[in-house]
Amino acid sequence: MLKCGDCGGGFILVGKTYYGCANTHNKGTCSNRRTIRRDVLEARVLDGLKEQLLHPDLIAEFVRAYQAEFNRLAAENRKSRAKAERELAQVRRKIDQIIDAITEGMFSPSMKDRMTALENRKAALKTEIESADAENPVLLHPGLADMYREKVAGLAEALNELGTSARAAEVIRSLLPRPG
Repeated sequence: MLKCGDCGGGFILVGKTYYGCANTHNKGTCSNRRTIRRDVLEARVLDGLKEQLLHPDLIAEFVRAYQAEFNRLAAENRKSRAKAERELAQVRRKIDQIIDAITEGMFSPSMKDRMTALENRKAALKTEIESADAENPVLLHPGLADMYREKVAGLAEALNELGTSARAAEVIRSLLPRPG
């Protein structure tokens, strides 16, 4: 992903710890003999990532977008729940009417079928209402932006811990787009 500033060719690992122009080292077609130590390069990349990730506009936009989506989902959830509650009340009234009719001596086989269908719908609506209660979106912590800043600020330190640095570098590389 590194490109030579002179010829536009790719950079490769030269030796154990330095990157340099592939065209200089493999073909001799570029005059750029500059190299950069791997740890210096990775530190610069991390600093760039931190700077981009910590930009106040990005944090503010994230919080704004999350709040807007939270509000939309909450309103949708309330609307859906209210509709299910209204229908449940209607179903209960119909069940009560059938029970009243049976109590007064009216009965036909179609009443039993209708009662079974209403009881099934009642159970489905109760389940829908209970699941709507369980689907409330997660609330944002009031200090989310500050917590985010702290996590990103500690990124370089965490990535340099023994045993995680190689894997972390791999993960970061996988997030970047491949050329071509």
